[in-house]
Amino acid sequence: MTSPTTFSHRLGAFLFSHRPKVIGGFLAATAVMVFFASRLELDAAFTKMIPTRHPYIETFLKHAPDFGGGNRVVVAVINNQGDIFNPDFFDTLKNITEELMSIRGIDPSRVKSIFSPGVRYVEIVDDGFEGSTVIPPEFEPTPDQFQIVQENIIKSGQLGLLVSKDFRAALVTAEVTAQDPDTGGKLDTYAVARDLEERVRVPFEKNGLTVHILGFPKLIGEIKDKGKMGVAFFLLTILLTTAVVYAYTRSRSLTFTALGCALLSLSWLLGSMKMVGFGLDPMSVVIVFLVFAIAVSHAIQKINSFRLEWAQNQDARVASQASFEKLFAPGMIALATDNIGFSTILFIPIPVVREIALSANLGAVSIALINLFLLPVLLSYLPARWSAVVRQANPHHSHSPLWNFWDSFSTPRGARVTLWLTLVTLAVALWIGKGVPIGDTHPGAP
Repeated sequence: MTSPTTFSHRLGAFLFSHRPKVIGGFLAATAVMVFFASRLELDAAFTKMIPTRHPYIETFLKHAPDFGGGNRVVVAVINNQGDIFNPDFFDTLKNITEELMSIRGIDPSRVKSIFSPGVRYVEIVDDGFEGSTVIPPEFEPTPDQFQIVQENIIKSGQLGLLVSKDFRAALVTAEVTAQDPDTGGKLDTYAVARDLEERVRVPFEKNGLTVHILGFPKLIGEIKDKGKMGVAFFLLTILLTTAVVYAYTRSRSLTFTALGCALLSLSWLLGSMKMVGFGLDPMSVVIVFLVFAIAVSHAIQKINSFRLEWAQNQDARVASQASFEKLFAPGMIALATDNIGFSTILFIPIPVVREIALSANLGAVSIALINLFLLPVLLSYLPARWSAVVRQANPHHSHSPLWNFWDSFSTPRGARVTLWLTLVTLAVALWIGKGVPIGDTHPGAP
């Protein structure tokens, strides 16, 4: 055990002298965090995805009310059985245009299709200039009128823009507002995505017509709809992690204690995110997996030290306190390093990236509090299986030819080999990294 004069010894003595109070305090705090976590809402906004402090983006946002923003929705209507010049297609395109104008969160003044009054053609005639809307006011779905509309589309310059060059598809574009038009508060992007699906795609995708919808709201809606798949992956992660941890510890008590503390860290992360005003952005879901992995990793280190101490002391409380005192400083340094690493991401001036960095820091703090303080106290109450403890402490059981090979890298000669391999790998990575493209390299959303 460490010297009685050290801070870790005094802190350990205090914690293990008040074990019930420590557990009770963590349970109370966990109840509060679970309460806040249950009120965590999905949150996504287009402006969180762009560097809003960049001069170009500041100018763009400043003039967006006059010239339009970048949060756009594009609806493509495709006729799989011919061209667009038939009554069914024109009725569908007109109805989609009108439906988009009525969706909450869509700016009706910026909905654009060949049926929009702002889509016009201008031509030079004998008397000067002549122009009108692409769809004539007196339009009737007759062959002659369709021919006039086709000529107007060509004269308006919209061929290849709002109408495909083969006349088999047409677009309706719209702009999504930044705020809710009724309340002035944050726009519910998921509600916009739901309306696009239920009021645009589903009712109008029929009679040989296909409706495709592109845009940020639709992307976020698809991510939310696939949320169940994400939950399934996380449950699978828990099951696989449980199997691996049990294979290592050979103890159900130690396995469930480690996994339980990792899940507590997650509840603290989600609760603290709600407390500081964050929502759960689809792009930040990866933090849940990251925090869980780090929490399990640190818990295994604690359990490994605890088992070795128990093999020497044969007393759970003494072993747990000794393990706490030995690993307190290294554990704090390790988690502080995690925080420093996550904090460097804050230099990227994109709101969603900074939110991810802050969420990761909250997760690291949660792990530090639970794994450094609560986990050792819980271990002091648990019985260990002697076979697992002896197997861990006995070098004849733990050292196999494979482990002996890895151990060789900790010798001076092995360290030099490792250093040179690292330098060569770094040089190769820097050389290859020069050719890494920036931005999207494939069609579709990443």
